Amino acid sequence: MAYPDAQTAAEIDVGGPYLGGVGNCDFVSPVYSSTAIWKLALTCEDQSWMYATANQGKTWIISPMPAGLEADIQFINPTIGWLALRDHLSQSQGHLYQTTNGGQSWTLLKRTGWTGAQLDFLDAQTGWAAACSDVWYCYQDDARHALVKTTDGGQTWQIIELQLAP
Repeated sequence: MAYPDAQTAAEIDVGGPYLGGVGNCDFVSPVYSSTAIWKLALTCEDQSWMYATANQGKTWIISPMPAGLEADIQFINPTIGWLALRDHLSQSQGHLYQTTNGGQSWTLLKRTGWTGAQLDFLDAQTGWAAACSDVWYCYQDDARHALVKTTDGGQTWQIIELQLAP
């Protein structure tokens, strides 16, 4: 049944659902998954939340997290994780956050020139990101992409120059 006042994402010209009071949203699932612990996130323009359960979904802990879209979240264990967000107020900026308490609180590690990133951490220090910049959406033809690496938990990043082997 259709509701007369409901709007679909296509009708309001956004990429994801619109949630009253918090803006456009994306659902990120899973951000961590084991047999005992599940984590997922709802990221919205004005507010975002981390949902965590340790009893297969019977009860959930909901924690606020930094707001924003185009999010990528990765946990290496139940407590340590990173969050990359596009700054919804700037076309050329992003933010990288870290949690050490399972997503109950987040610390801003740095502002980046990334408008999007896909994170892949091996451990608490070593990680890579496929990052893009200069445009609103990373799939656009004029997006600039780079493979970057950190060896200090995300504090600093180095571009990996691709080389063709002979």
